[in-house]
Amino acid sequence: MNESHIEDIQQVSLEENQSLTTKFSEKEVKDEIFGMKTNKAPGPDGFPAEFYQNFWGLIKKDILAMFDEFHSGCLPLHNLNFGTITLLPKAKEVFTKVLANRTNAVANKIVSPSQTAFMSSRNILEGVVILHETLYELRKKKLCGVVLKLDFEKAYDKVDLDFLQQTLRVKGFSNTWCDWIKKVVSKGNVNVKVNDDLGYYFQTKKGVRQGDPLSPFLFNLIADMLATLISRGKAHDDTILFLEHDLAEAVNLKLVLSVFEQLSGLKINFHKSEVLLFGEAKSYKKEYVQLFGCKEGVFPFKYLGIPMHHRKIQNKDWVEIEERFQKNWEAGKASCSLLEVD
Repeated sequence: MNESHIEDIQQVSLEENQSLTTKFSEKEVKDEIFGMKTNKAPGPDGFPAEFYQNFWGLIKKDILAMFDEFHSGCLPLHNLNFGTITLLPKAKEVFTKVLANRTNAVANKIVSPSQTAFMSSRNILEGVVILHETLYELRKKKLCGVVLKLDFEKAYDKVDLDFLQQTLRVKGFSNTWCDWIKKVVSKGNVNVKVNDDLGYYFQTKKGVRQGDPLSPFLFNLIADMLATLISRGKAHDDTILFLEHDLAEAVNLKLVLSVFEQLSGLKINFHKSEVLLFGEAKSYKKEYVQLFGCKEGVFPFKYLGIPMHHRKIQNKDWVEIEERFQKNWEAGKASCSLLEVD
């Protein structure tokens, strides 16, 4: 990726970089620790969130000393960077929660408006509403166009860490911040727990951790680079792409997607992706399906778990969501009952 081509990329300012890398205060560390959810399984280090909260008065000097060492570059963070596939040690989680909270001040500026997932200042349903209204207008006004719904294969696990560093640099993050993120996400050691037996630790070479507070922000930055590449190719958006009916432009888009896969390490699962055609584009169904290597989508299709249609959503379209909600509700009530008994 050409790091000198940044004219169309929103960047972090000098003042924002200074704020991101300023010395850690007791208040921000304490706020994140006391904001951690309780009654959760402890990490592989054996310490639940309650330990840090109940004994804060005793351990705060040690915790703050660790943050001071991290800030000065002396802390060997890789000693904390271990875990099972699904659990992080709580000490590591404290670091990533504090760093993730600092990113909130710049996230809205450097992540394009089309990204609504995992953005504290945005509503994830904005994307759902915009997509539904667009589909409705396409059908109502009998417009011609192509909608491509992309499916990323194990997205978090496949992020190329070198590309992540490039992305941070072109977004204007300081060398200090880039180095912090590198220490947090690289050299992670994980193992797999099967039937209460822990396997050997092995080192991860790519990807960001599921459940890590920083991971959603970092993945949004990666996905935002796809939006930038597509924008340079005269298309729009990221996981839902709207195109004019133009096979030549569709070929260019496929090339951009291939380049993005090579750069980012992400893999687009075209077998699970869908293409939806409107107007005259329907006459070229075979060409579009062969080009993208995906199936033609049918209405309603799922976007963020919500049924999408070019008409008004009917009651029958919500049945699956209602059943899922009821199942989760019953599980939540059962969990509360167990806590009361304990």
